[in-house]
Amino acid sequence: MVSPRILLAWAAVGIAVLSSPTLGAPVPPPCDLKIKSKVGQAAVTKGGAAVSTTGSSGGTGTVHCVVVGPNKIVKKAAVGNTGVTGAGATAGDGILKNLVKGVTEVKTTKDGTKVKTKTAGKAGTGGTATIFQVADANGGVTEKSIKVDHLLTDDFEVIKIKEKKQGTATSSSGHKGSGVGDSLLKVVNEAETELKLKGLKLD
Repeated sequence: MVSPRILLAWAAVGIAVLSSPTLGAPVPPPCDLKIKSKVGQAAVTKGGAAVSTTGSSGGTGTVHCVVVGPNKIVKKAAVGNTGVTGAGATAGDGILKNLVKGVTEVKTTKDGTKVKTKTAGKAGTGGTATIFQVADANGGVTEKSIKVDHLLTDDFEVIKIKEKKQGTATSSSGHKGSGVGDSLLKVVNEAETELKLKGLKLD
C-alpha cells in the first residue's frame, strides 16, 4: 500500500496540473481517466527442463477539462498510474500460472467524481515451481468551482465572486504475493473515494 505521504503528493500533483501554464488545451467533459495493466505467465517443465519468466507493465495518465458558463467556471484535473510485475521459475517436474492486474479509474458521476483503484492477483504452483507478483495503482482528482455575479454600471461591468469551492480526492491500492512448491494464491484489493462539491450546478 502507498503511504499517506505519497497520497498527499498525488493531491499536490492534481493542484499543479490545474495551474500549469504548459499543459495543453483542456478536453471536453467528462474529465475521465482509466489505466489498466496486466502481466500473465504460465509454464510446465519435466525431466531436465528449466524455465524462468519475468514481465512488467505500467502506465500513467493526466487529463484536465474546463467548463465555462454565464455565471460559473468549473475546472477539473485527473491523474493516475498503474504498475505490475510478475515472475516465475520452474525446473525438473514443476508447473506454474501467474496473473497480476492493476486498474486506476477516475470517473464522473451524477453527483461528483469517483476515484477507484484496484489490484488483483491469481497464481498457482506445483512441484519445484515458484512465483512472485507485485502491483500498485494510484489515482487522484482536483476540482475547483467558482460562481460569479455580473454587476452592470453605466461605464463598465463588475464581476463578483459569489461562491468558490475546491476539493481533492485520492485512492491507492497495492499488493505483493509469492508462492513456492504446491501453492495457491488469490488476492483482490480495491479502494474508492468520491468527491462531491455541493452548491454549484451546471446548466
